[in-house]
Amino acid sequence: MRQLVALVLVVWFVSVLGGGPALRAASSKLDVENVKARIESTGNLAGADLSGLDLRGLNFRGATLVRATLTGADLRGANLRMADLSFARLAGVKASETDFTGSNLRGADLHDAILRAARFGEAYVFGADLGGADLRDARMINAILVRANLAGANLSRADLRRADVRQGRLEGAILIGCDLRDTDLRSVSLRGVDLNGADVAGAWVELSALDEAKNGAQVKNRDRLRPP
Repeated sequence: MRQLVALVLVVWFVSVLGGGPALRAASSKLDVENVKARIESTGNLAGADLSGLDLRGLNFRGATLVRATLTGADLRGANLRMADLSFARLAGVKASETDFTGSNLRGADLHDAILRAARFGEAYVFGADLGGADLRDARMINAILVRANLAGANLSRADLRRADVRQGRLEGAILIGCDLRDTDLRSVSLRGVDLNGADVAGAWVELSALDEAKNGAQVKNRDRLRPP
């Protein structure tokens, strides 16, 4: 009898441990009202599942969204200034005109995101994945994009003045008319990158790198580069 009781207890204990994470994962799925309540109370949405939600215009300023899942969410016009989105999943989000100023996006997944005219001034985007993202007209002044993946992204007319893009990936990216004044592009391959009409005055980049770019001869202020 004692052995049977012990066995039942062991089975119950194992089932609780095994089901715990799944139950927690299920309970972390939020609706819009839950999100608003969390923002107003603690601002802590770390690890929460906000995927696919309509979050247009919400104020996430200073909120904690570490490792949160926002895949496919609609964040157009939302305020994410100073928010912590490190390692968050934001693939495919709609975030045109969203404000990410000063936010922490270290290691975040933003591939194929729509970020037209989004603001990333002073944002920390170290090692983030922005591959294939639509960043047309985005403002990324003073952003830290070290080791970020921008391969295949469209940055036409984007403002990257004084941004740090060292060791980043730009293969196949479109930077037509991009403002790259004083941008740090050291250790970045520009092979195949379309730089037609981009302004590179004061940028840290070698002439040989520009020569590998598509339309590298059509950049503005080619004679005003800073030596790496």
